[in-house]
Amino acid sequence: MRKSVKITIVVVAMIIIAIVCFAIMQSGKKTITMEQFEEKAKENGYKIADIQNDITKKEEITNAKLAISEDYSYFISFYILKDNESAINFYKEQKEEFAKTKQEENEPVEKKSKSYEEYSLKSNGKYRYLSRIENTIVQLNVNESEEQKVKEFLEKCF
Repeated sequence: MRKSVKITIVVVAMIIIAIVCFAIMQSGKKTITMEQFEEKAKENGYKIADIQNDITKKEEITNAKLAISEDYSYFISFYILKDNESAINFYKEQKEEFAKTKQEENEPVEKKSKSYEEYSLKSNGKYRYLSRIENTIVQLNVNESEEQKVKEFLEKCF
């Protein structure tokens, strides 16, 4: 083959690889509505509680619910904020609160993309998880023994 044909093939292959990599990176988690969260929670045995009236940042948080475990031993908070900027700020505040509970030997796990952030920490026998997908926040603080159960639920939701 001629040199120019080989170069063209390599360039096209590189473009295809770049497109595939970009698509994989963008295919992260998808936001869900409050109704979808409630439906998934009920399907998985959780009870739902509306906590909107208990929220101090009412102007930023447009909807807030808890998914409460069947035995009432833990809950998962789900918030919808008025916009992405509010969600980013709320996420940062909550992450700082989680980080305060960190012991020296415990390292948090963090993931981040353009519209998605995730922070998890195991410390003091607790599993703490916080995620932001666009303008939604999921937050939980459970005993480490419940970690797998809540992870499975979150995978079903997102």
